[in-house]
Amino acid sequence: MKPGLWLRRPDYFVNRIGVWWWEKTHPDDPWMADEMVRILDEWIRETDVVIEFGSGRSTTWLAKRSGSLISIELDDEWLEIVRGQLEDNGLSHKVDLRYFAAGGENWKLNIESCDYVRSVDDVPDNSVDLVLVDGWARSYCALVGIKKLKPGGILVFDDIHSHWPLSDKRLRRGKIPPLIRSKAHPSHMEKVMHALQNWRCIWVGNGKQDTALWIKPHE
Repeated sequence: MKPGLWLRRPDYFVNRIGVWWWEKTHPDDPWMADEMVRILDEWIRETDVVIEFGSGRSTTWLAKRSGSLISIELDDEWLEIVRGQLEDNGLSHKVDLRYFAAGGENWKLNIESCDYVRSVDDVPDNSVDLVLVDGWARSYCALVGIKKLKPGGILVFDDIHSHWPLSDKRLRRGKIPPLIRSKAHPSHMEKVMHALQNWRCIWVGNGKQDTALWIKPHE
C-alpha cells in the first residue's frame, strides 16, 4: 500500500485492526478473508482431494478437513516449518509436501513451464475437489488448477484484489483502497478471467484482503 494512503481512509486502518484481532483469536485458521474460511469450513468434505499452491497455516487446516492434500512450496525453510506442524498434529500421512523452486536464471521467460507451475502434472485432470491458489505465479497456477478440478470442484484465489482489474465492480464496492497491484503478467491474468467467465463466484473481503471462490460448472 502506498505510504500514508490509509490516513486518507481511516476505515482501512480500523479494518486492519479487526483483521489482526481475528487472526490473533483464530491462530489455526488460514490467512485469508474470515468469511471465506467459514465457507470452506462448511463445504470441505472429509473425502475431498485438495491441491494448494503455497503452504502455510492453511496446510494443517485443510489436512484436518479433507481426505488428501498436495501442498506446493518454493521456500524450503518454510516447508520444513510446515512439515513440523503436520507432524505435531499427526497429519503427515495425509499431505504430500512438494518443494519446487522457481527455476533457473531464465524462469521468467517461460513461467508456465517451470517446475513450480508444473508441480502437479502427475495429477489427472478433472480429479480434484478443491484448489487453493495462494503462492507464487498465481495466474499460471490458477489455470493449472482449473484443468485439475472436477466438475463441481472449487477454485479459491486468495488476495484476488491485487490481481483482478480495478475496474471490476466487486473491487469498486469493496472496503479496500487502491493497492499497488502486480503488473507482472496482466495479459496472462486475462486468460484466467476468460476461463472463469461462466463459473459461479463468491467474492468476500475483510477490508484488508479479498478472497474469491469459483465453482467449476458441469459440462
